[in-house]
Amino acid sequence: MKSGEPIQVLVVEDSRTEARMVSDALEARFASSVDTTDTLALAREMLDARAYDIVILDLKLPGGTVYRSLEIVTR
Repeated sequence: MKSGEPIQVLVVEDSRTEARMVSDALEARFASSVDTTDTLALAREMLDARAYDIVILDLKLPGGTVYRSLEIVTR
């Protein structure tokens, strides 16, 4: 990320309402570029396709444990 460029953020959250709240706040406050997904599988695909500066991860996603969630986004 270069100075002045938007921060690239991925929000992984199964609640659409909460994902939208986080996305809107980040975009308004930091001029961020925010992508959202509600599944770990899609998060992995998105992380493989694009470099993100920050990943905000719901640690209680359906179908995954905290450890599995972290493993998916950090490999």
